[in-house]
Amino acid sequence: MSKQTPSPDFLACIPHAIESHSDNVWAQGLAGFPVNIVYAARIDAIGLAHATYVFDPSTFVQDEWPRQMRCRPTVDGDFWVLVVLHREGGFETFKYRRSGADL
Repeated sequence: MSKQTPSPDFLACIPHAIESHSDNVWAQGLAGFPVNIVYAARIDAIGLAHATYVFDPSTFVQDEWPRQMRCRPTVDGDFWVLVVLHREGGFETFKYRRSGADL
């Protein structure tokens, strides 16, 4: 579903997409979006660090293409991820540092 580019310093893992039959409330509209996103990096003298983001259905935009939704961090932090789902298939992610007005 997504392209992976090898890098010794950075890795993003997207385990699986929401499926249309997952539940009766959100699944139909959110099908294709990732359930969560994990960014990982190797930090000198520390080791492997990671940050996990989960989808926030309250930010879902469904009435236009491409559809989009934000993913929020699982712990307090300064970043959030925008996921853009394309009609043709596939998606893009954009990571942002939040300002006082975000989230």
